[in-house]
Amino acid sequence: ARYFGIDRSRFTFVPPPPSLEGYAVAPSAGSYLFAGGDSSRDYWTLLEAVRPLRIPVIIASKNPRWKRRAKALAHVRVEAVSHQRFRELMAGARAVVVPLNGQLLHSAGQQTYLNAMSLRKPVIVSDAPGVRDHLTPGQTGWIVPPGDPEALRAAIAEVLRDGDQVRRVVEQAAWRVAQRCTLEHYVDRNLALGTAWAHQGDGS
Repeated sequence: ARYFGIDRSRFTFVPPPPSLEGYAVAPSAGSYLFAGGDSSRDYWTLLEAVRPLRIPVIIASKNPRWKRRAKALAHVRVEAVSHQRFRELMAGARAVVVPLNGQLLHSAGQQTYLNAMSLRKPVIVSDAPGVRDHLTPGQTGWIVPPGDPEALRAAIAEVLRDGDQVRRVVEQAAWRVAQRCTLEHYVDRNLALGTAWAHQGDGS
């Protein structure tokens, strides 16, 4: 609304659903961090954040530059994977990191962190457009400043301590996704919007 100069009342936010429905995905408590996707991702910040850490990191990306940059880090693996393998890696991770470029107008990464939330994985996401529509810091996930390796490293360290707070956050995150982001909710909201716009068009 601010960028295009259109009144805010002309916009309605409809949370998208996770994309795991219909797939057999069994979560397990793994020993690695997972990050995946290519849209608006900032893996440079993630690589710098995990450089001094010793936890294994798997990045699912088709962009060869991230593989080249990660070459010097023995505990980081970057690979292009199938959709099924992407889901399997996420389901087996200790935590899921979604490092985003915060300088863009559009949102990105929602499908990844909503899926992770529904799998009861701790999620750490950069504070980019759209993120706070889905995540509440300290309640349903961890939000860090974009392009800040130190802040991201601190959030990873907090999650890896695996205390009661982390368990509370992942349960609350899964509950929130189930309450407001199912496919049924998404379809119902869009149908309701279509009906409302149709009524406006005919003057009723």
